[in-house]
Amino acid sequence: MASYTETERLEEIELELKLEELTKTYCGDPLYLIELKEFIDSLDSKDKVIIYLKSQGYTSEEIGRELGLTKRRINQRLQRIIKLLKDWVE
Repeated sequence: MASYTETERLEEIELELKLEELTKTYCGDPLYLIELKEFIDSLDSKDKVIIYLKSQGYTSEEIGRELGLTKRRINQRLQRIIKLLKDWVE
């Protein structure tokens, strides 16, 4: 188990909450699911893997090890994905 500083833990939680918040608007609308699938399909393959692993509870550090990227780079990609998703939702 990796040891994290308090700041790193808070960053992980913040990213998870942002992703969760942006995907909560589903409300049973099938068109929303279609549009969400289209959004995910528009991402490159690494971003798709990052989103999938993050949704499965993996940390940025674990995802980085799997993809050969740094934790910082994973968090940067997640921030970019969150911005794209936020723009798409609004």
